[in-house]
Amino acid sequence: MAMTILEFSREIGVSTATVWRAVHGAKGISPETRDMVLRRMNELGYQPNQAARALVRGQSEVVSLWMPSLGRRYDGMVISEVQKLASADHYEMLIRDISPDRGQPGSAARLLRWPVDGIIVAHASPWVWGLLRDGMPNCPPIVGIGNFDSVPIDAVRVDLKAGAMDAMHHLLDCGCRRIAFLVAEYFNQETDERRQGYLTACERAGIEPEIIVAAVSSRLAAAQAIEDYVVSRGLPDGLLCFNDDNAIGAFCRLRKMGARVPEDIALVGCDGIEDTLYLERTLSTIAFPMTEMCAMAWHFLRRRMADPDIARQRLVLQPSLIIRESSSGRSLALAEARDA
Repeated sequence: MAMTILEFSREIGVSTATVWRAVHGAKGISPETRDMVLRRMNELGYQPNQAARALVRGQSEVVSLWMPSLGRRYDGMVISEVQKLASADHYEMLIRDISPDRGQPGSAARLLRWPVDGIIVAHASPWVWGLLRDGMPNCPPIVGIGNFDSVPIDAVRVDLKAGAMDAMHHLLDCGCRRIAFLVAEYFNQETDERRQGYLTACERAGIEPEIIVAAVSSRLAAAQAIEDYVVSRGLPDGLLCFNDDNAIGAFCRLRKMGARVPEDIALVGCDGIEDTLYLERTLSTIAFPMTEMCAMAWHFLRRRMADPDIARQRLVLQPSLIIRESSSGRSLALAEARDA
């Protein structure tokens, strides 16, 4: 059984108040006594009760990271960045999966049941907006990252509409005239900025939109969706994917079907995960400014936790289109074919 503060204070011959002051760096204790208490804590293995500390101080020293999925490499990148920032400031991090297939009635109350000092929530969707609306009156300080726009919270937004339009302009410049958009059903929302950028670019270029919807957000589902689409509708000459996992699944299935990338079909993903470098053709992608995005979100959250009444904090970051072999070789291939 863990040692209580009363047992520990008796063991080392000081009051519980002295132990509390040593642990919290409070005044009213000499440096020599503080050093002794901390040294004896290590020797005896005493750990202060975090729940009790939270009740006394009104702070849990825990923050929560809400993620709409946990299975993608991108999710791991977000978790890793936020964890580093939280640890550097001596916070613990609680990860909550807020994907809709794990939701229950009253889920906002369930998510807020565990006391935390603040929340970072990754990527908006109608589902997330509903959670925030339901739980906002009882919500601790909260910051959104990714594609938050109209939700009334602090947010670090990435301009994915502009990123998608850059990718579409690139595909058009590569000679693509039949460009499809591959997305999982859950993310195929009118409010999604990637979808908006794709549709806007199609309208401006005078080409017909072709949206391919995978059943779920996975590489296998994306692979099956592109195969079914090619069998029924033929092969597009360009493909913009909602994320890099979709693009990787589509790439592997297209190659298995005998399609050449980028000669027959040029591909662009979105996220900027490392896996895009290890395909038969390196994958073009719309890369998130991951380090800056998470650092600014953490900065916003610390400011909001320190002063709940400050003005709403907003920042818009630009993604980067990284052009690689999955699309860049198409223009050259077309030029060579014309010259032959």
